[in-house]
Amino acid sequence: MRRLWIVVAVGVACACGDAFSPGHSRASLNLVPTFSENVYELLTGDLDQLHIRVTHIPGAAVILDTTVAVDTAGNVDLDLAVTLSAQTDSFAVLLEGIRSSDNTVLYSGFDTVVVTAGTITPPGDTIAVNYVGPCAAAAGCTVTVAPQDSTLTQGDSLLMRVTVDSSGQNIPGVPVSVTNLTPTLVTVSSTRRVRALPGPGGPARVVAKIHGAEDTLRLTVPPLGGAPALVIVTPGYAALRVAGPGKTVQLADTVKDNLGNILGTAVTWTSRSPGVATVSGGGLVTAAGRGIATIVGTAAAGVADSILVAVGDTTNHGDALVFAITNNRAFGQRKVGQTVQVDVLVDLRTGEALGSYTATFAWNQAVMHFDSSSAGTFSSAPVVNADTTGGTLTFAAASATDAASAPTLIHLFFKALAIGSDGHSLQLTELSGAPANNYVNYYLLGQYFVASGNAAIAP
Repeated sequence: MRRLWIVVAVGVACACGDAFSPGHSRASLNLVPTFSENVYELLTGDLDQLHIRVTHIPGAAVILDTTVAVDTAGNVDLDLAVTLSAQTDSFAVLLEGIRSSDNTVLYSGFDTVVVTAGTITPPGDTIAVNYVGPCAAAAGCTVTVAPQDSTLTQGDSLLMRVTVDSSGQNIPGVPVSVTNLTPTLVTVSSTRRVRALPGPGGPARVVAKIHGAEDTLRLTVPPLGGAPALVIVTPGYAALRVAGPGKTVQLADTVKDNLGNILGTAVTWTSRSPGVATVSGGGLVTAAGRGIATIVGTAAAGVADSILVAVGDTTNHGDALVFAITNNRAFGQRKVGQTVQVDVLVDLRTGEALGSYTATFAWNQAVMHFDSSSAGTFSSAPVVNADTTGGTLTFAAASATDAASAPTLIHLFFKALAIGSDGHSLQLTELSGAPANNYVNYYLLGQYFVASGNAAIAP
């Protein structure tokens, strides 16, 4: 941010005949703009050029028409020599403040200046300059900043989004000033990226202002280290059976503070479906009944991680347990711009093999964009039909000789577009076992459980 101070120094050379003595041959003029609205807090890029036009009123001859740069301190200096036609002469002066990135005139002022030979105008003739860009003070525009009420870990950053609208319509090109009210907690770059500084933490505030309106970004910077900020539970998912081998799985947890330091904080374990799977205080999960259960590890209020556990039976060829896994986790997290890999897995674990399948995968297109797919470990490569308009993928394959009891059906690749949950859903319309001992295929419809989870996209 800066203050704008424009000085145009006009040195006037007199050529008026014998009426003037040699001592009155020169004059000096300072032009100082005064602004009808406060522009002193604008970013440098919003007013970095000044168009100056000086016209000699007698005869309307243009003696200066130029555009000069406004320096980073907000100053413009210009020297000019002209010829007077009389001892007192008049000039029309136009000043226009320009944003060079799109050549938009944001400020404009016009006035008549009188020059007398042999004098210096003290301290400068003022020229009223008004804002003429989009969304003037009386236009009824509003400014909105986001994301609001976020927690920004020390050392991390986020991009402050600024929207200017009028009656619900977005207004582009409006100059916006950004003021950091808490410089001991955060820094704000010229691209409006806000970064949390090391220190005691606290509430941070950044104000975005246009002509006639403003909004404040509210952030919380947690204290330096010590408190749990992140929990990671491993493995990211589990397939269990109600009897025999594979009835239990031991979970592990990693707890970190907001600087990434590993803490020894004890995690509280909870099963949201204890009739399907229970969990001990030490993180041992035990199958209790067929279905899907969510197991949660909590380190502090609002600091937790979850996994999905699918439980099946082994009788009557056994249940198939189907997972849609995001980067090897039932509840995966990626950042905007990163690649999201979703793998579809089938766990039989009954000595049987998968023969054929048909599946449909749906997702939120506003959050993820489908890029491509590749074959998994099932012996037959899938045939994929993509409906990117409707946000669904259909894929199918069949094999008479597949021997894998826990194949990966397909790898799906997406690009994370926006913050939020991808809301994906996996459905099966066919799932059959491979023929054994020359018997026909047996259908597993009604004998499977699907654990879809989701992918959460962060800034």
